[in-house]
Amino acid sequence: MRGVPQTKDSFWANTSKLDDGCLVWVGAIGKHGYGVTSWGGKSYRAHRVAAWLSGVIDALNSKHSVCHSCDNPICCEPKHLFAGDQKLNMQDKFIKGRTPKGQNHGMAKLKSHQVLEIRNLYATKQYSQVDIAKKYGVTKHAVWRVIHNKTWN
Repeated sequence: MRGVPQTKDSFWANTSKLDDGCLVWVGAIGKHGYGVTSWGGKSYRAHRVAAWLSGVIDALNSKHSVCHSCDNPICCEPKHLFAGDQKLNMQDKFIKGRTPKGQNHGMAKLKSHQVLEIRNLYATKQYSQVDIAKKYGVTKHAVWRVIHNKTWN
């Protein structure tokens, strides 16, 4: 079990105010970069506990997501937290440009330089989309989407 806070005072004692207004978690940090603590024998993300303690959400096990307006995963400042659902959280992420794109996307099979090579090869009119797909180990449809700027635009 990570962290030890079991009271409001011990929880808030594991935070520190920054100049930018964030109240950051200084306790344990989980593998995804969020503060982690325990409450009632269960492990929670620290910002979720902060949201519950400050009334942003009504229960720790609430089905609401707890989102950050500051986009700082270790921030526990109640003024920076808001309740939402997964859809709202993903929309917020997209609007703020935090969605992985290009070769940084977890499902990407091509690197940026390969996309340029594909476009250049196709522009020569010497290679079919099928030939290019075989060369790069992707589908013909993936090549079509690159060539027509449906992906990697």
